[in-house]
Amino acid sequence: MVLNDLQLEFRKSSFQVDTLLICTDIIRLYEVKNYEGVHTWADDKLLKSTGVYLENPWVQLQRTKVKLELLLQSLSCQMKVEAYVVYINPEFTLLEAKGDGNYLLPSQLPLHFRSLPMKETPSFEQRRLAERLLQLHNPDYPPHTKPVYCYEDLRKGIGCPACGTVAEAFHGHFIKCQTCGERMNVKKAIKKNIEDFRLLFPDEKVTTNRMLDWCGSGDKDRIYRILRESYQPKGNAHGRYYV
Repeated sequence: MVLNDLQLEFRKSSFQVDTLLICTDIIRLYEVKNYEGVHTWADDKLLKSTGVYLENPWVQLQRTKVKLELLLQSLSCQMKVEAYVVYINPEFTLLEAKGDGNYLLPSQLPLHFRSLPMKETPSFEQRRLAERLLQLHNPDYPPHTKPVYCYEDLRKGIGCPACGTVAEAFHGHFIKCQTCGERMNVKKAIKKNIEDFRLLFPDEKVTTNRMLDWCGSGDKDRIYRILRESYQPKGNAHGRYYV
C-alpha cells in the first residue's frame, strides 16, 4: 500500500509525510528531496558548494518518524517504521555522507525498490491501516490565511534563488549575490518577480513602470522587452498593461 502527501496530526502537532509504504510487517517512510548540485554532509546540515548551509533532511525526517510512531501506537499498530531520505535529482552529489543506509541516492533507488517484498493483494490489516490514515489526513492544512501587507511596505528588488537575499539593483545578464555568491540570471529573476507580483496583487495591473519599481533599480527597456515576450499587452501606449 502506497500513500503520498499525507498531512497528519498527533496531539495538536502536525507533520507531513511525502511517501509511506505499508508492507506486510514493516512501514517505510520516505522524505523526498529534489536538491541538485554538490553538497557535503554534516550531522545537522548540508553544505552547498556555494557555501550556503541547509538543514540536513535527515534531522527533519527523524522528527516526522517519531510523530508517526506515536500516532501508530495510538491506532494500536505495533509495526516497525524505517525512514529514508530520498534524493531523486540525477544531478545531485553528496560528499562525506555516513554509510548507514538512511538515505538513498538516485543510483540506489532501483535496487532498493526491487529488494522490497511485494504481494499482489494487500492484506486486510494493510488496507485497514491505510484507510485509517487517509481518514486522519487533513488536505486543508496549513489553513490558507493570507497575511496582511501592502505594496508600499514591501522591499523592492530581485531575490537570490539560493538564500533569498534581495538585490535592489540589477545590470547585465548575470549578477552575483552579495550574501552567498550565487550567480543569478537576471532575466529569469525578473520573470519570477513579475509572477510573484501577480500572485501577491492579483487585482493590480502589471505595467512597465510598476515592474521596474517592483524589481528594483535597473533597465526599463529590459523590463519592457520581457513583458512583451511573456505577456499579452492590453490598452493604448499611456495605459498599457500586460496579462
